[in-house]
Amino acid sequence: TRPTHLHCPQLVGDAVPLLRSVGDTRGEGVANHGLACARALMGSFEGAASAGRAALELFRKANLIDLQAFELHCISVWLLMGEDFEGAIEAAEESLELYMQESSVANAQEAAVLQTLVRAYAMGKE
Repeated sequence: TRPTHLHCPQLVGDAVPLLRSVGDTRGEGVANHGLACARALMGSFEGAASAGRAALELFRKANLIDLQAFELHCISVWLLMGEDFEGAIEAAEESLELYMQESSVANAQEAAVLQTLVRAYAMGKE
């Protein structure tokens, strides 16, 4: 049968051990990010955040600062969607710190993280 969106997490997840076996840490992190996205699209925000954390650890291992900051922002959004406001705030703050370490000039990614951070603060106070 032809794969559907319901098969996406499995298909993307199958790439993870393959990339691990060839020592592609960045690729394994990107595959974990893809798995996280697939889970988020299916409404499993806790599962998305979990796979995102796995991707984050791989990006840390490979010392890929921009990808760490990006993944932390994604994790923040997924935690926000799952109503874990405290976790969303922590991830967004860490993401923002990394972006600020990388560049003294504000960029679009920082603006997006700030927007997520404000939403998390606001939703957490409701």
